[in-house]
Amino acid sequence: MVPRLRSGHFSTELFERYQRSEQALLLAQESRWSSFERIHQEGAGGC
Repeated sequence: MVPRLRSGHFSTELFERYQRSEQALLLAQESRWSSFERIHQEGAGGC
């Protein structure tokens, strides 16, 4: 069963909005992880 609006048309607009939000979240996590790795490597090199 495919969810449809009363007019009978299926809209993906809502899913597209969440997909963009998910992509932004993943990019933010990737950026944080890269920063963490860089700081960790700099700290390990100074020992």
